[in-house]
Amino acid sequence: MVRAGNSKQVKKKYKVDYLRVILVVALAFFSVTFVKQQLEINEYNVQINSIEQDIAEAKEKTAELKSVEDKVNDSDYIEEVARTELGLVKPYEKIFIDVDK
Repeated sequence: MVRAGNSKQVKKKYKVDYLRVILVVALAFFSVTFVKQQLEINEYNVQINSIEQDIAEAKEKTAELKSVEDKVNDSDYIEEVARTELGLVKPYEKIFIDVDK
C-alpha cells in the first residue's frame, strides 16, 4: 500500500557515469598495452644478449685467425705444420716408430 503522503515515490534510476566508464576502459587499455610492451622488451633483450654473445665469439675467432695469419709467413711455423699435420720430414732425418703405443 502506498501512503497518501508518499504518493511520489522515487524510483532509483541508475545513472551511467560515462566519465568513469571511459577512465576504466582507458586504464584497462593502457595496462594491457604496457604488459605487451614489457614482454616485447624482454624478448628483445634476450635477442640482444644472444647477438652480443655471437659478436664476442666472432671477435675471439678473428683474434685467433689474426695470430695464425701472423704465423703463416714464419718458417718455423710452416715446418711445424708440415711435420705435425702432413707428416713430412727432412731428407736426412731418420724416423723411429714406437711400437709400444
